[in-house]
Amino acid sequence: MSERYGKLYQKMVDMLEKLDPEELDRRSDRRAAIDELPAGTLASMWVDIDATNGVSFSSSDRSGLGIDEAVARHIRAIEAWGESRYAASRN
Repeated sequence: MSERYGKLYQKMVDMLEKLDPEELDRRSDRRAAIDELPAGTLASMWVDIDATNGVSFSSSDRSGLGIDEAVARHIRAIEAWGESRYAASRN
């Protein structure tokens, strides 16, 4: 699972570099700001896999997604969002 998120992270960093090369220079400042957020605060809406997918993979009634499908959907949603941002920047 971590390998899939690692590939996604690298893809997003590569895209960010194309969209705003100067943003990479600001990463350490942004990381520091995230580290200062109160405990339990989401740094991004994409961190919440259930909210991103619109369903829970941990439903007590077992109607939710399995973890593998939840992760796959989560990654696809983030990739689609990133690709839409990149496409919008090119127009």
